[in-house]
Amino acid sequence: MPVLGCTPALHRVDGDIVRDIAFSGNGGAYSGHNTLQLRQQMVQKETSLGLGIWPLMYLVDPVAYRSEQLIRDAYRLEVWYSHQGWFDARVLGWEILQIHPQGPHRAGVVDLRGQVDPGPRSVVRKLRVEGLDKSLEGLRNAVLRAAPAQEGEPFTLEGVELTAAALERKLRNSARAYAEVELEVAAFPETQQVDVTLRVEPGVVSRFGPVSVEGTETVPEVLVRQRIERVLSEGDRYELQLLGDVQRRLFEMGTFSLVTVEPDLSEPDRADVPIRVRVIESKLWTLRMGGGGTYDSFLPQVRATANLRQANLAHQLLRAELGIWAGAALAANAEAASSVRLFDREYSAIPTGGVDLSLSYPRLFAQRGALDLHGSVEQDVYAGLWVYRRPQIDLNLSYQDLKDKLQLRVGPHFEQYTFLVDYLGTNEQIRVAQARLFGLDDEDVADDQRELQYQLTALDQLLTLDYRDDPLRTTRGTYYSLSFREALPLSPMGYGFLRGAAEVRAFSPIRVEGSGSAYPITLAGKLRATAILPVGATDTIPLPERSFLGGSTSLRGFRSNQVGPYTTLCTYQSVPQDDGTVADQVTRYHLPDGGNLSAEGSLELRYQWKYGVTWALFGDLGALGSGLGQLGAESVRGSVGVGSRYDTSVGALRFDVSLRPLYAEDDGPRRYSFCAPGDRVPRVSDFVGTLDQIVDLERPSWAIVFFITIGESL
Repeated sequence: MPVLGCTPALHRVDGDIVRDIAFSGNGGAYSGHNTLQLRQQMVQKETSLGLGIWPLMYLVDPVAYRSEQLIRDAYRLEVWYSHQGWFDARVLGWEILQIHPQGPHRAGVVDLRGQVDPGPRSVVRKLRVEGLDKSLEGLRNAVLRAAPAQEGEPFTLEGVELTAAALERKLRNSARAYAEVELEVAAFPETQQVDVTLRVEPGVVSRFGPVSVEGTETVPEVLVRQRIERVLSEGDRYELQLLGDVQRRLFEMGTFSLVTVEPDLSEPDRADVPIRVRVIESKLWTLRMGGGGTYDSFLPQVRATANLRQANLAHQLLRAELGIWAGAALAANAEAASSVRLFDREYSAIPTGGVDLSLSYPRLFAQRGALDLHGSVEQDVYAGLWVYRRPQIDLNLSYQDLKDKLQLRVGPHFEQYTFLVDYLGTNEQIRVAQARLFGLDDEDVADDQRELQYQLTALDQLLTLDYRDDPLRTTRGTYYSLSFREALPLSPMGYGFLRGAAEVRAFSPIRVEGSGSAYPITLAGKLRATAILPVGATDTIPLPERSFLGGSTSLRGFRSNQVGPYTTLCTYQSVPQDDGTVADQVTRYHLPDGGNLSAEGSLELRYQWKYGVTWALFGDLGALGSGLGQLGAESVRGSVGVGSRYDTSVGALRFDVSLRPLYAEDDGPRRYSFCAPGDRVPRVSDFVGTLDQIVDLERPSWAIVFFITIGESL
């Protein structure tokens, strides 16, 4: 038995410890009965890695071998096999391999090897639905086309149970609140076939009845009812999924820690189904704290964050949120006296931080609209070159329709971008880089200039129409987005321009006969365009406002914002050598130009496979330029690729690999600023180019770029 104390795992068990469990006779990784799946059905477990490895031997929890458990596990495995369609499966026996014998003061170590004979697997011969009249045949057909269980496919008990549940859910979403589906399975092992019958009791046609609300204290009940009425009202056609929508909307208020929405189905003959809503109010004040760090473009940063939130000021749902963050960035080209040496480079610690305050009043137009005020001030380092301070403020009026399909937001925006040169010195390279951000020529920057700044005063509008079936796991529908910004130069430091952006996404399922799912393939497409027009005395749009292409949600053959021409800026730092000499160490900063016009499109073919995995083929095409005259054939960029997605609760974990030919930007920048002749090296960030720098390969005429991220590209 286990012994308390910090002792090795081998000294904590009397008898033998199970190191590993494996099987023979079963299938491989994607067979549906691999070793991992079989282990999960067993009570007898194996010990985690590190049983005899110091210091892990002090941390692992040893699992004792119990012979009586293996007998029961053999039965469990045979039952599991039968549920997967292997009705003749047998566990032939167990082999106990003694790896280390038991000693006077230490346990023995064994490996378990199970021998299985799955036999032939049965398929679904017939899948029938009984009890539905002709008015519900379309509903039945819609469920069976996309059901987990399909005629001619391998039988699994889980698949037919999910099919029955899907049919019942579909009925309850179609005014049949009392619908019930019973499952009947007839197996014929001698022919490896299974007949499945779904017997349906549809019940009466139903409507939503009276809605009761319980548990409100500081939140007025009338506000809760307003939220509910955005989804359903008494007398509306009964749809089960709307109860989940009510729960989601009440959680969105930010005032409840628990929300339950339950129909009263105690009277099957009652057409008006009462709805009971129960809530528990959460703490109105919440405080969250955290921290983290990043390392990018030779710029290590650390930060700590704190967030204070009040969800129901004055008991009127007025939300207030205060966020504060503080940290430091280690700038490689700093000239300050205090410095740190990291990765053979001198860094100077630059203070960074910010304050973020927002107020939201969500009670306009019966809670379909909201008024949001948001202000912030941040100080950070841009691309390792300069410190900037940016105060900004937004006031937005937003509106959503009852079904959240249409969303509209409009309001003014103001910001002031100031570059604080004193933090990083006043060398000529930094002034040139700053000038480029403002669209100035190098000679326009005075030698004694200590800082540059610009102001942006604009009116923003955003309209979205969302008809997708699921924003995270979309298989059908469309999405539209249209945004505008009108910037007005209200001061000598202001800019005037008009910016418009439009986007369309479309998704269509593709039917495949004989597949485990009738619609396993989705064709997805996206078109996006941006146009920026200078107005008045403005000739050049400031860099942060320009359009860029490239990245995980754009042209995937390029890293973020890397489509089109760029400038390479070199800065130098004197580094002592081992022989006592001093050498200049170069740091290159690649600043993309962006453009005033851009257009891009993507097509993606997704195949929903097994175990939450989806495979994808995609192609991306786009063009970027400063005007219509530059959007010719030479400005077009394209890439193709393959990818995989793994379904998680927060969206798809996506891995994409993209292949493209080399373009003009791969040959080098538009210009080099302050780079010595020997340091004029083109930017390389794709996989092949990076590998070429390490092992000195001959560079091919194509590039490979890959991304690992959360969420779909379109």
